[in-house]
Amino acid sequence: MTYLLPRFRFHQRFRLFLLLSLSLLITACSSSSPPAQDNLHVSENRIVLNGAITEATLASFVHLLETQPSIAYFDVNSATGDPLAAIQLGYAVYHSGITVRVINECLGPCANYLFTAAAQRIITADAVVAWSGGALNQSRVLQWRNYMLPGVRDFLTRYSDAYLRRESRFFDRINVDQRITTFGFDEHLGCMTDDTLGFYYSPAGLLSLGLGPTQFTEEPAPAGLAEKGFCLVELSDRFLLLQNH
Repeated sequence: MTYLLPRFRFHQRFRLFLLLSLSLLITACSSSSPPAQDNLHVSENRIVLNGAITEATLASFVHLLETQPSIAYFDVNSATGDPLAAIQLGYAVYHSGITVRVINECLGPCANYLFTAAAQRIITADAVVAWSGGALNQSRVLQWRNYMLPGVRDFLTRYSDAYLRRESRFFDRINVDQRITTFGFDEHLGCMTDDTLGFYYSPAGLLSLGLGPTQFTEEPAPAGLAEKGFCLVELSDRFLLLQNH
């Protein structure tokens, strides 16, 4: 299966390369930085995440689960974060059996590693869960490695390799198709353009990718989500056909 970037002209691709490599470099560096102040709190029987996922988020989540036996839900509103910390937090979510509720938005690492790891998922009214790539997308940066300074190239290559190994093990462990992070870029199934912020799946699509029960307070409204910059990847029969080849 082939994943394609939108057909930008060369200067647009090169600008995208610069942005992606800078983003990956910042993310890699942040993994070795001191943990930021966590952004979790408890409200009744819920742990609430509001903001970026960091190493401190993981430590606080584990502590709250151990000290608050009445916790039943993990309410998430997160659009960014450290992917390696998010993978570890995803393991904690998976082993706890907690229900994840999406409040407002769950994007990037939140969608990749928290939403997928939950025993059950609830998407509240007007909330969005959307993907925009993961470790499998490292080729979008590394295909330009010849343009990088040697030190930056070696650093990003090592980080990307480690990230891919950890992400692959994670999705194997939770038994979810790792390609959930990339189908929006697929030449047969994808919908991403240079104007799109991310892609999402129908309830049936989520089931076909290995996710368990997902409750929608309201059915997804493609028109409204398209206005916000999110496109629907409709797997259905085309996905089943590709799976058999």
